[in-house]
Amino acid sequence: TTTISGFHTSSVTHLNQDWRAKKKLHSNPYTCGPLVNLPDYSFKDNNKPVPYGINQLKRIRQHQEYAKRVVHLAGEIDGALERYNRLQNEKERRKQQIIDNKLKPKGQLLITDK
Repeated sequence: TTTISGFHTSSVTHLNQDWRAKKKLHSNPYTCGPLVNLPDYSFKDNNKPVPYGINQLKRIRQHQEYAKRVVHLAGEIDGALERYNRLQNEKERRKQQIIDNKLKPKGQLLITDK
């Protein structure tokens, strides 16, 4: 803690990220885990589902949007790869067609073959 001309400051204490990585834990403990993902309470008869909390429902919707976006972008990538492969095949076909047209027999050989 440092005081500069009446203004009080303190250094930020960071989480021990190496320890969390060794334990295979998330880097931010406040974004997931039992306190975040599980319901706050449950009913004794276990037949009635617990309603989602406000932030939990928001998080579920956000993950659904992420999943939709991932599927959409993966489809775009697949389409781009198909287009690229199609263009490469067309380019190769044109190149082969030019080579085939250049190597046609001419003159007397062409007449005697028929």
